[in-house]
Amino acid sequence: MLAGVENLLVAPPDISDAYGLPQRMSSGSNRETVNLRSFHWKQDADAYRWFYGEYWDKLSHRMTTMLDPYDIPPRDYVVEFKIPLI
Repeated sequence: MLAGVENLLVAPPDISDAYGLPQRMSSGSNRETVNLRSFHWKQDADAYRWFYGEYWDKLSHRMTTMLDPYDIPPRDYVVEFKIPLI
């Protein structure tokens, strides 16, 4: 969801390094990429609380969805249209 809201590309560090992906956002922005590992959440719910606290206003409020973590095609749709995911 964060990638959809901020128009970012999600890539683990090894892929980012292997392909020389930029560590900063494009379009002249000085914001750093977001390394979610630095938050050290104890539970998934902690990550969701943080995300919704920071980005709720940027999400669609017309619907919400719940998906299997391994269902990639519907997840792409949800991210594209900024639909909150539970």
